[in-house]
Amino acid sequence: MAFKLVDASYDAEARRAYVLLRDTDEDGEEMVVSLTFAYRTFMPLPFGQIQKEIARKAGIILTQAGSGL
Repeated sequence: MAFKLVDASYDAEARRAYVLLRDTDEDGEEMVVSLTFAYRTFMPLPFGQIQKEIARKAGIILTQAGSGL
């Protein structure tokens, strides 16, 4: 499985990050993973950098979740 990043967005007011990933399984069916997590930055970052940081943190969260299964 190699999920592809579809969307990574940030709501500064709610301090929440939203990430959408997609892939297909062995049967050709679509798998969709949606992550919502608290994200806070202390530095003013450009939008592109925030997206990269959110995607990086989402990868860490998925790795930690996978190791707990």
